[in-house]
Amino acid sequence: MKATKKLLCFFLTCILTCSAGFVLNCQETEAASTVWAPNNVRCGVGLRYSGSASISLVSKSDSIKNLKVYQGKKKTKNLFVRMTYKSKSDSSPYAQLTFYAKKAGNYKIKFDVYKSAKSKRCSRTINVHAKGYGTIISAVSINGKKVTSDYSNYSSYYAGAGSAKVKFSLADGCKIKKIRVSRYDQNGQAKKVSFKNGSKVTFGKYGFSSDTDYSWQKGMWSTTTFEITYKNKYAQNVDNNESTIYYNIYTKASKWY
Repeated sequence: MKATKKLLCFFLTCILTCSAGFVLNCQETEAASTVWAPNNVRCGVGLRYSGSASISLVSKSDSIKNLKVYQGKKKTKNLFVRMTYKSKSDSSPYAQLTFYAKKAGNYKIKFDVYKSAKSKRCSRTINVHAKGYGTIISAVSINGKKVTSDYSNYSSYYAGAGSAKVKFSLADGCKIKKIRVSRYDQNGQAKKVSFKNGSKVTFGKYGFSSDTDYSWQKGMWSTTTFEITYKNKYAQNVDNNESTIYYNIYTKASKWY
């Protein structure tokens, strides 16, 4: 009797395993037959601050047609979009759209995907958020003063003081998860500590130096690096919406390693 029960359990397990595999294969087949496009993307304002979006296609013979741009319910020319690349891979075909905004605002890119000249596969819409330089960091304040007055200051800043209150603001759809700040010590080792956004921080003092048979060097600057981990609800990869960006503040070195 026990042997019969064990045998019955074995067959039931096999059936459930095969069923699970069948469902999984169906899901994979279904996923492979669907055109994917991001719901939200970003760009800046102006030609040099363009953005892009990748669209996963079902077949390399798929084509994108009827590209249209809307602001609200009306068509607009304030966002220019063009298909700039198409992969002809059999296993993972995709297309890339490149766009730039003439004015800040929220736009919608609408297009159709055709599997043949006259057979439409589906339609998709991508929301474009155009603002500033299209950077993740939207503003940096030092002692309450906004220092992001030009593009270069969105990645680094040269400070005159040895310490200051530093606060970062991120683009819409992004939320800071944690910040760490690192400075070099006398041994040239980067020491990282947690940092509360908006609090006071002492900037690094040590700059790089070297003296060899071929050259002598004594750097002007000491680097303080902020490591900002954030979540991006507009991420094109929805399964991995956590990223890290870095911001450097340079101060005049007073010691060297």
